[in-house]
Amino acid sequence: MSITDGELANQIRMRRLQESIPTDYTIWKDGSTYRAESNIAGGTDYSGTNVATVLQSVITTLKTVGGKISIKSPINLTGRLDLSNITKGLIMEGISDDEHAVTIAQNNDVVFDLTGSAGIKFVNMYFLVPTEYAPSNIFLLARKSTAASAGNHTFDGCIFNSYTSTADKWFYIYGSELNLFLNCAFYAKNTMCCITAKNIDTVTSPYQTIATGEQSMQQIYFTNNTVFSMPLSGAVPYVEIEGAKNVIFSNIYAGSGNNSLYFLKFRYHATPLSIEAVCVRDSLIEQRIVTSETPPALVNLLNFKIDNLIDSPDASSNIVDLNKANLRVDGHSINDLKMGTAGNTLNYNNLRYSHINLLRGYDGTEPTINVADLTSSEIEVLDYAHVSVSAKNGLCTIIARKTGSVTENSGSSTGTGAEQTIAHSLVATPTMISVTPTVTGATVSGVWANATNIYCTVTSGKAFNWSAKVI
Repeated sequence: MSITDGELANQIRMRRLQESIPTDYTIWKDGSTYRAESNIAGGTDYSGTNVATVLQSVITTLKTVGGKISIKSPINLTGRLDLSNITKGLIMEGISDDEHAVTIAQNNDVVFDLTGSAGIKFVNMYFLVPTEYAPSNIFLLARKSTAASAGNHTFDGCIFNSYTSTADKWFYIYGSELNLFLNCAFYAKNTMCCITAKNIDTVTSPYQTIATGEQSMQQIYFTNNTVFSMPLSGAVPYVEIEGAKNVIFSNIYAGSGNNSLYFLKFRYHATPLSIEAVCVRDSLIEQRIVTSETPPALVNLLNFKIDNLIDSPDASSNIVDLNKANLRVDGHSINDLKMGTAGNTLNYNNLRYSHINLLRGYDGTEPTINVADLTSSEIEVLDYAHVSVSAKNGLCTIIARKTGSVTENSGSSTGTGAEQTIAHSLVATPTMISVTPTVTGATVSGVWANATNIYCTVTSGKAFNWSAKVI
């Protein structure tokens, strides 16, 4: 199951509807005092010098009824916020510029705890970690041990900036599904997001008992011009994925001053889980695309899709780094991958039942596909030439065709009574050949073909038609 374009459109329509919802609480700063002014009839106002305490009072008030919080002043957040176990819907709206930042001035592991919650929206907010602080897993989106589901959160028009800090992972997502990132910007020195089905880093919630073991982990969507950017000194992947399904990156940009980074990294638990239906499409990535840990046991990467992607890493790089022992790639699809540098490679261990179409190298220099083990594989490679293998048997089928290649051709000629050579101009040796006289009294013999020509002998002076086809 994955998010369809129709479902995404419905979420966007709901987001626009929610933007028209009146504010229940307005947060603003009056000198050294933070004030939370209630717009609810008979509601309670809150104030104090610690904005975390003021905000938490508002969140607790709205926790069981839902509502909208509007932040109108910059705030300095020195404590955690308990956003866990909210199921009635909560919107937190700010102003996404550096003069209205939510500054995270703390070193906590988990600052915003959304464990067990559903339907929280963050809109137009600027989150900043100063250089002197190093929080980790700043947003925890997780399933509670007693909850059947969690998720359906939206981050719309938000900026997450730890560009020069050592903060690690803006988002840790475990068992929280159907989450949507729209028009967001991530600036971070370390990994920006970890999506996991087995809590691979054993993160805990400060407020709730978190779920354990394998959890359903699917439908995470990054789209609408979302940006990922890392400084030159960054040396880790942008997004880590373990055991998840249906993680979609659509219409995004990933770039930095260090083009030797990988955008995605696949990780594995001690008992590894398959990763399924990860898709990167309609995007520009100025890094290498994907790498992987070596799984501790045989595991499948299923239906990994790259579609209409421009990739511009450093020159002569391994842009797809999936040649790892125990990693089997099934149902892989690449369609229209354009590279801005020359000499790139796509490396796999075991690649099966896959389709690769339109790989375009820089300045006409095509990349190379390397597959270590093609046992029992069926791979179709269209509009492309270079396929390198170190192991292959009779069960493996590879079809390699260059751009503009011809797979079917026909023509006519006149027999000479001796063997004739006819250029068929096909991409490969034809699998079907027909030589048919068009007049009576003609005989045909010795019909065969190679990668360049058809060979046949037809009675002298007798006209015939020929056809050839690569299947």
